[in-house]
Amino acid sequence: AEYPGLADLETRTNTLLELEGQYRSAVALLDEGKNAEGLAILQEIEIKSPGLWDVPRLVVKAEEGIQIAAYLEDGNLAYQGQDWRAAIDAYESALVLNPDLDDALMKEQLLNSYLRSIIGMLESSATTVEDIELAEQYYRKAVAMIPQSKAFASERGNLEQVSSNLLEL
Repeated sequence: AEYPGLADLETRTNTLLELEGQYRSAVALLDEGKNAEGLAILQEIEIKSPGLWDVPRLVVKAEEGIQIAAYLEDGNLAYQGQDWRAAIDAYESALVLNPDLDDALMKEQLLNSYLRSIIGMLESSATTVEDIELAEQYYRKAVAMIPQSKAFASERGNLEQVSSNLLEL
């Protein structure tokens, strides 16, 4: 009780306990997919105690989560508007940030966007060599997305038909 630095240690301990409570809340919000709310708490912690624990890494993770959500929303809007290239760009941007993104709707719409974009290029009379090269890239990405099982045989057949049309063009 006579230790001269005891009051400072008690204050520091209380501050760390408060920050730990905020940290746990932020991590729980991130786990629930509430990146914006979690980010706000993490930024508060970072202001109070820069570099504490793994807060800077979690800030980056939350910001990426927010950006991925924005890309997915942009992709969905572009898909609904039948803007295939914009949908492809948005979904591919989300996958660049998180290659392990496991969103079935996004994958289905991305695959469909590849196919519809290729078909649009094949049907256009103004298709350029660059368009054909882009269509070839889309074709390869689409093939890589389709599982190699009997359940997806018709999708692979459709891709093979598009591929032969692309070669003719």
